[in-house]
Amino acid sequence: MDGVEYTPWQYYAISDTECLTRYNITPRFGPPTYKRDDEVICTSYYSRLVPLEHGEIHTSLINGRPSADQLTPELLDFTSARYIRLRLQRIRTLNADLMTLSYRDPKEVDPIVTRRYYYSIKDISVGGMCICYGHAQSCPWDPVAKKLQCVCEHNTCGESCNECCPGYHQEPWQPGTLSNGNTCEKCNCHNKAEDCYYNQTMDDHKMSMNSHGHFHGGGVCIDCTQNTAGVNCETCADGFYRPHEVLSPHCPIIRCPFCVPMVTVIQSIKMVPIS
Repeated sequence: MDGVEYTPWQYYAISDTECLTRYNITPRFGPPTYKRDDEVICTSYYSRLVPLEHGEIHTSLINGRPSADQLTPELLDFTSARYIRLRLQRIRTLNADLMTLSYRDPKEVDPIVTRRYYYSIKDISVGGMCICYGHAQSCPWDPVAKKLQCVCEHNTCGESCNECCPGYHQEPWQPGTLSNGNTCEKCNCHNKAEDCYYNQTMDDHKMSMNSHGHFHGGGVCIDCTQNTAGVNCETCADGFYRPHEVLSPHCPIIRCPFCVPMVTVIQSIKMVPIS
């Protein structure tokens, strides 16, 4: 994870028995398959004697997993890495190790046998993509920041397009998928606020109106201007009102001449029986 501590992605064993005895994992028979997005399996599928050389081992961390076509945050987190380590733990000796059974001290083993013990890797190819959570089609090199930068789309912002841009929080941020970009939706603040935030309670109680005029989502406008207030800056602030003859959508600086505390209004109510 950080170049010091690593978490396993997959185990390759010489036999299915070794999966149990060495890694305490039930072996997966046949080509690698996965039941969960973050499942770590052990397989001996690539440990056959044939081909003896020029063999290839393919490790795909995404293909075959439940969310391969609709990437979930769990799968993205599982496959994210800054450092990758290949740990070679055992040599396939082709039974040449049987020649050493008569020796108690490893130093006495015939060098003709031991010099055959080595790892040989012709090529390692690692393919990956920038972590943009499905909200960017490219991540070119930024010469100023000296790193790859996501070119965010779908009204998303952040180093990894991992949040909605200011003013686009009508719906909660979600990673993009192949079938749905999950574009961040602009809050309906009636042009009275530059920013907003998502509130689950507002969403549950249908208290926030989206830009289509429907009560769907949980966007709450921040710092409404022009003397307005409310979830969508849809009302006048306390002490202000919009005269009937004023067609302007904002609330002019006209203070209500008869505005009094609510408690006073309640106390002034007098019940008159109908005669």
